[in-house]
Amino acid sequence: MAQRIRIHDPVEFRTKEGTQSGFVSSISRQKAYVVSLPGTEYSVPFRQLRLREGVLPKRVFPSSLIERCAFSVNDKVNFQNGNAQIKGHITQMNPNRARVKTAANEFWNVPYNMLNGDMTAKRRKLNLKKLVSTAEQADKLIAKHNLHEWRFNFDNARKRAGCCLYKEQLITMSQQFCLNAEDSDITDTILHEIAHALVGHQHGHNAVWQAKAREIGCSASRTHDVEVSAPRYIVSCRNCGTVGTRDKRGRNRVCKWCQTPVTYENYSKELWNSYHT
Repeated sequence: MAQRIRIHDPVEFRTKEGTQSGFVSSISRQKAYVVSLPGTEYSVPFRQLRLREGVLPKRVFPSSLIERCAFSVNDKVNFQNGNAQIKGHITQMNPNRARVKTAANEFWNVPYNMLNGDMTAKRRKLNLKKLVSTAEQADKLIAKHNLHEWRFNFDNARKRAGCCLYKEQLITMSQQFCLNAEDSDITDTILHEIAHALVGHQHGHNAVWQAKAREIGCSASRTHDVEVSAPRYIVSCRNCGTVGTRDKRGRNRVCKWCQTPVTYENYSKELWNSYHT
């Protein structure tokens, strides 16, 4: 029977250089992403992994998370492109790259480790501290409510705060939500997902879930007021003036009010505000 590999599991696997060991930072359908003790990162198919006996699970952060947490949307940044230094500001935070808009209205998708900003080092330190403290808080609350097989991790969600994965016995929180939310909202989100884990997926947000959520100290609200991440596009109708936002660019889309073809523009706070002044 195949071993079940989970986030935080201690694992080992073979490479051309010999046997490597580390901890699972995240998983996909067919492979796990492993961070070794020296900090090297590997993408390993499940069939090549072996659990390490006698070693406790451990949370590890991949380099992409560490680099990304130093930046926020609208940050002024610069990066090298050959011998040229490119300057601009971040319009979108994606898992591995930031979308940067220059003064010439050009857009670049830049790896976070290539970006420089005025507050990069200081912000990275502060944000990492917040991520670590949030994860520790989640671990304690999960243990307090006797969910002993459950674990906590961060994810790259852009439109929700938290998630309860029943099959994986995993509670996750959006990294961007964590870094932008108040401590009270973070605690409430953790308790929200714990309540889901306690009552089971069949209850959704019904009265059973609401009662359990309030019992453990959660507000039992289904929504929050924190903007997790900015949208990708501003969608506007030049005919009737309707303006909105979207994350995906549709083909041949028309305004639902006047049937005129809509215009897509890359989102920026300045552009969005210009439509409302």
